[in-house]
Amino acid sequence: MAEQYKHLTPKDFDKFDCVKLSKWYFIALLFLLRGYLIWVLSVSNMQDTASVITVIYPQPAIFYVHLVAGFPAIFLLILMSLRRPDAANWVQQLWPRSRQILIGLLLFDLVFSLIGYWYIDEFNWLVTLSQILFTSLLIVQVKSSERIAINLSEFPEPVPEK
Repeated sequence: MAEQYKHLTPKDFDKFDCVKLSKWYFIALLFLLRGYLIWVLSVSNMQDTASVITVIYPQPAIFYVHLVAGFPAIFLLILMSLRRPDAANWVQQLWPRSRQILIGLLLFDLVFSLIGYWYIDEFNWLVTLSQILFTSLLIVQVKSSERIAINLSEFPEPVPEK
């Protein structure tokens, strides 16, 4: 067990003595929630709320496709935010399976987005290929990350104060 922690420093641990979540977990989650991130950015621009969306998504239907495809990732975001010592039983039960959930959501996002591009007549080989490659990279990193394996094996417990 100590073997998996040998390359970590004290800065790699949180206040519950658990290893901080992997950056790949956050990158994958941000990728899945990209439609919502763009929406929040557009709402924060008070002069012209639609300008940010129209710059990134010239075809509004693609924006809606990304919102729908990213919706299930909100559940994973909630699961991640509820990961603490006093968490409900369902959070403790689902946390070790969050890698499979994340990979499933990445595949769902890819398939749903490609179908959306196809039906909206915005099927662009460059966009399609880049989405396939980036999703594949994320899946490989999430699946092979040793840090995510450690994250899934740990669950925060209260640390006694001294």
